[in-house]
Amino acid sequence: GIELVIQGESRITWIANKLASYLRNPLREYVTRVIVTALTNNSGWLIDTLNKNLGNYWDLIMRTASLKLEDLPKLSRHHITQAESIDEREIELVWREKVPLGLNILTNDKSGLLKIVDFPRGTQARQVAQSKQLDPDI
Repeated sequence: GIELVIQGESRITWIANKLASYLRNPLREYVTRVIVTALTNNSGWLIDTLNKNLGNYWDLIMRTASLKLEDLPKLSRHHITQAESIDEREIELVWREKVPLGLNILTNDKSGLLKIVDFPRGTQARQVAQSKQLDPDI
């Protein structure tokens, strides 16, 4: 399952963790819904990307997984969205440090997208944005 833990040693951290524990189910449902929506809306792009990068290795992958092509379920066309390029406003950021990310997320947005409101100063998220030559104050 998904567990949200806020790290720190202040009283506000304790309160935030208590609040997160009380809201565990709604938070889990929200995160799950956002992930499922993102996968559903981008399945065509995801499949194209996988095929471009792994196309030469499918035989090895299938043999390693002891799978046969005829044993795999067939997807109908309506299961796959059209492969579209990712919105140019979307940027992939990768965090590798085992420290808090430090980003403020818009939680009441109905679009199904995960929207970042702010990268607080001195956080890993801000450093990653700056390393990508992005202005974290926008």
